[in-house]
Amino acid sequence: MQHLVMVMGALALALGAGSSLAADIGVAGKKLIIVDKVTAALRAKVVYVSKDTGAGISKGTGTDVSAVDAVFDFTYASGSAGGSFVIPPGANNGVDGWKVNKPSVAKYVNKIAPSGPTGVKVAVIKPGKLLKIVGKNLGDAPIDIFSLAPGGGGVDTVYTVNNGSDTNRHCGNFPTCSYKLIAAGTGAKLVCKNGVGSACPAASTTTTSTVTTTSTTSSTVTTTSTSLTTTTSTSSSTTTTAPPITGPAFPPNGGTVSFAFSGAPSPGAPGGSTVEFTNFVPNTTWTELYWGPDSTALPTAGLDGSPHALTLSGIAGTTATWAGTSSWTNPVDSTVYPSVPIELRITITGLGGTPWVLSTSIAGLDPGPGTGIGAVVDNSASFLDFDANVQFLADVPTDGPGFIALNSVQAGGGLTNSSFTGAFYSAVP
Repeated sequence: MQHLVMVMGALALALGAGSSLAADIGVAGKKLIIVDKVTAALRAKVVYVSKDTGAGISKGTGTDVSAVDAVFDFTYASGSAGGSFVIPPGANNGVDGWKVNKPSVAKYVNKIAPSGPTGVKVAVIKPGKLLKIVGKNLGDAPIDIFSLAPGGGGVDTVYTVNNGSDTNRHCGNFPTCSYKLIAAGTGAKLVCKNGVGSACPAASTTTTSTVTTTSTTSSTVTTTSTSLTTTTSTSSSTTTTAPPITGPAFPPNGGTVSFAFSGAPSPGAPGGSTVEFTNFVPNTTWTELYWGPDSTALPTAGLDGSPHALTLSGIAGTTATWAGTSSWTNPVDSTVYPSVPIELRITITGLGGTPWVLSTSIAGLDPGPGTGIGAVVDNSASFLDFDANVQFLADVPTDGPGFIALNSVQAGGGLTNSSFTGAFYSAVP
């Protein structure tokens, strides 16, 4: 069974809000390695390690796994590019989470990375001894090393650990790094070694207010409370409040849009299904307009008759990918394969080379009406026509390397299934 509904959705994650600043610590990184093979092989890796025993590495005093989270930020010292991994709080559930938070160590494990709540596979903080993070993609806010080699000043890193009421920021700089193209020029590799401790960047304070929005559809009135975050810089006393983002909806709240389908009748068939959005007509001027998964019906797929959640695994140019796994029984010999990779790929045309943005990077969207969607298409600037090609694929072990259309998998008894619902999110002054 294949299910495709083009309506509206989005994802968000905020960590550390309300924490009191405990310490800014300058740490010397031992190494930072970033490999981008997304174009050639849909793979990437980030490794950061610091063993600066004299720096005062700290995780704070807390020991509750539900109260510890971390953020790893990467920027070129020239300010030309950046990205980050965001590791949410929570106990280990057998797949991902903080396994331990005790005085000697805090450790996070995500066995299905880059799937799951973050692309981080392992994160470790050993007070006075070690900082480590291993990511299996380019970050929750993707790090760009392919188009921008490091400029003057090298690379800056900030490894923030929020633990109960404590926040410790570990800040360093790699003055020199080596950079080269790989995979026949389609990828890149950045290697930085022998870092030094550095001052942390200026912190910001965050305030949260509640905004209530009401939407009416077919005489049914739904009222939702949305968290709207406004950020005040430490160098300014001015607080700016933006109009609330509403959704998921179709057509987008505040206007209308035409749509038409083409391609395969199912997104699980070879080539997938394409929806064309045209003639965006604002009844009032949208200040923000996004399209992506519906937060009330997040994407799923399966090879065993059950739907399995798919989470954002990466963005590469015009394509965003949501990934997961499913068990599969080979109908030829009844062999059971417990963790076959499955993916949803959505490719956008008509909005340039980088139409996707992380939903968590948009204030008031995720967290908010688009919580959990991962990424959205940003059409806020000109309300341009665009196409979205939606494909479900699987990498079954008996079919050689690479992904094939989900409907092409031998399942027996109609066990393949997939579901995607698209939606708009918009803000109207």
